Order: sequence, then structure tokens, then C-alpha cells
Amino acid sequence: MRSSSHGTLKHLDLFAGCGGFTLAAEQTRGKIQTTQFVEIDPDCHAILQHHWPQGENKTSMALTGSTPPAISRPG
Repeated sequence: MRSSSHGTLKHLDLFAGCGGFTLAAEQTRGKIQTTQFVEIDPDCHAILQHHWPQGENKTSMALTGSTPPAISRPG
């Protein structure tokens, strides 16, 4: 998870299923925001797209060749 400047953690949900962890994360008073999902099951993938259209939804964990940004730590 990555913390943004206003205290919200950004989360990548791997093996997301139908979004149970993301739903629980939302119930933490908005302190965890899921920005990406990875789920191979087409039915679960459709549920994720329906309930979280703002998240980037992937069906594979295949490497894209890009390097994710480094996480900076305060202090």
C-alpha cells in the first residue's frame, strides 16, 4: 500500500475475487482507496467493474515491462 499526501492509503487488490477486501477497506472511513484490481475469474471481474468502475481492472498479473514508482517514506 502507498500513502498519499492527505493520509489515504492506495491499495492494489491481487486475487480480488468479488471485492471483499476492498469493501472492508472502504469501511475504514475512506482511509484505504483501492486503485487497481487483478482477478482472472470473468464473473468476479464483471462484479469489480460494476461496483468499482474507477479502479483499473486487470485479468492477468503478467508483467508489462514497466517499473512501478518507488514508494517514498517520510522522514
